[in-house]
Amino acid sequence: MESVEPRAAQRAWLWSVGLIIATVLALLLRLPELDTRLIHADESVHAMRYQEVLHGTYRYDPNEYHGPTLYYATLPLNLLRGRTDFGTIGIADYRLVTIVFGLLLIWAMPFAMPGVPRSGAVVAGLLVALSPVLAYYSRYYIQEMLLAVFTVAFLGALYRAAERRDGRWLVASGLLAGLMVATKETATLSFAAALVALLAARAPKADGAGIARRHWLWAIGLFALTAFALLSGLGHAPGAPFAFLRSVATWGQRATGGEMHQQPAIYYLRLLAWAKLRGGFYSEGFILALAVLGALLTWRRSRWTRFVTVYSMLITAAYSAIPYKTPWCVVQLVTPYIMLAGAGAAALLGSRRWWVKLPVALLLLAGLVHLGFESQRINHRMLMDRRNPYSHTLTAPDVEDLADQIEKVARSLPTGTNTMVVVMGMDNYYWPLPWYLRRLPNIGWFNHLPSRAELKGDLTLAPIIVAAPQYQNDLTPRIGFTHESIGTYGLRSRVFFELWVNKRAWTKLSGPASP
Repeated sequence: MESVEPRAAQRAWLWSVGLIIATVLALLLRLPELDTRLIHADESVHAMRYQEVLHGTYRYDPNEYHGPTLYYATLPLNLLRGRTDFGTIGIADYRLVTIVFGLLLIWAMPFAMPGVPRSGAVVAGLLVALSPVLAYYSRYYIQEMLLAVFTVAFLGALYRAAERRDGRWLVASGLLAGLMVATKETATLSFAAALVALLAARAPKADGAGIARRHWLWAIGLFALTAFALLSGLGHAPGAPFAFLRSVATWGQRATGGEMHQQPAIYYLRLLAWAKLRGGFYSEGFILALAVLGALLTWRRSRWTRFVTVYSMLITAAYSAIPYKTPWCVVQLVTPYIMLAGAGAAALLGSRRWWVKLPVALLLLAGLVHLGFESQRINHRMLMDRRNPYSHTLTAPDVEDLADQIEKVARSLPTGTNTMVVVMGMDNYYWPLPWYLRRLPNIGWFNHLPSRAELKGDLTLAPIIVAAPQYQNDLTPRIGFTHESIGTYGLRSRVFFELWVNKRAWTKLSGPASP
């Protein structure tokens, strides 16, 4: 008679094969055309901040940019691939980092779904691989995928600690909480939602009963140490981590005040459920429907389902209540939905009657195929289409021409890449221009018309001047006799810059004008 253990091991291996297939599918969707989409302004900010980690000068800014885990995760991957010269690191190199975390999210699903049959974890992994929004932001150099991985793992560790009264899982949750804090300030929303969800799920109280005091101390200590080490730039700025509390207030004020990026409360759910596209519509409603089924079918018998369902509802309510909305935040909502969807798939596949299981399996397969086609459309066919529901203030193609023209002029001069360049915008949001000009170190960035004192000389001494068109009336009498306006270039939607070049330098580069 065949023993049970080898059979169980064989089934476990088969489910691992399912996660491997999900990983392969994820790579097939994420790797092609990785550098086709122009770098987004926010991506360029983070790529430039990576330079601070590379040079050991990182300092946490409570007003902008979020935490540094993205940059510290970039460093070893670039070192392993021999990418040590900042000026030659391309956007595809940076996006590989978030792809790695997109793959880790697949393998985090079984860990975060204790008690759910392995079939549910595999379906969850496949949903992560094929979800258009997760594929899109796995190819986006921002913090969202890192926060999603740390949050999913945190939820799994926290639930195991409460359910089993196991201090080791509590310690793990402390470490993961520290990583979340060092990634993005919105981690505080997840902490609040998870605590309430634990109470609502009626799990054993996580009040220390059954968990040794040393485990609580280790958990709190690891949380504090991890957050402190990363936010302080590995100790270079010891006071910086204490600014995190101020940053929560700053981001809270920004999220609830002003008109920028304001969207209705249903924005995130609508983004997933339905969007009109060229030649039809777009929807990830399959994930939403399967998540609802998972909650309904397993609510009564699964404490874990109650925990994740309440967490999903609370985190959705929190993000939806904030007027300030950006499309990438939906990543933090869709990941718990996928966990519930996996539980729903496992419940549907749990029947022992083949005539029930077969049509269910076919319906699940059809839903996964649909997501795969949607992902291909969103991430490749509509990659640079402004109607793509996840595109957000796309960078204008002109910016590459502008940067090429500036660098070409600079290299034609005796000063080469050290040529003085002055950039004048209407505000401090010149991005992604600093990324494209990263090989030119002698650039002055201004949000106004600079004075002689600021420039330590006259503006005409700068062979290259890049200015918002609003400055033209001021610049023409000031530099019109020494500089020539080469053209106006788009940076982002409704944002333009005019390029002025020293007349002698331009004549030398372009040749004398035709008679």
